[in-house]
Amino acid sequence: MGWPGGILEGGDWGKPKGMHWRTYERLCREHDALSDRALVGIMDHLNRLSGRF
Repeated sequence: MGWPGGILEGGDWGKPKGMHWRTYERLCREHDALSDRALVGIMDHLNRLSGRF
């Protein structure tokens, strides 16, 4: 969608011209769900690593 890369960029970069609002909102929901899932996975991994020290 032309947004900057990385799950920590955050922000609302706006709907691309010509894209339907329903499609944009669906893609935003999917993005948010996948970002949340990735961050939870990273947190779990870091918690497991911290237990080793």
